[in-house]
Amino acid sequence: MTAARNANLTIVEDDSFGDLPMAMTNRLATLDQLNNVISVGTFSKTLSASLRSGFVAARGTTISALAELKMLTTVNSSGHIERLLHRLLTDGH
Repeated sequence: MTAARNANLTIVEDDSFGDLPMAMTNRLATLDQLNNVISVGTFSKTLSASLRSGFVAARGTTISALAELKMLTTVNSSGHIERLLHRLLTDGH
């Protein structure tokens, strides 16, 4: 991660299996505190394959830019699924 910082690079960590019990490893995003790492995950491996929804963890400025890009480029995403996932997460499930 020091090399990425020195070269002004961003690492994208695909962590789709990170929440499964067998995948207990150190995450780059945790070690880096999201300074040069963007973590991408999914709920389709842990909750249901039919959800087809995921998440991104990154610095606030990166999230703002990605949210704007999503609004400009996404034809359709399920607001119902997004609200369901938000409720599950905020309720601590």
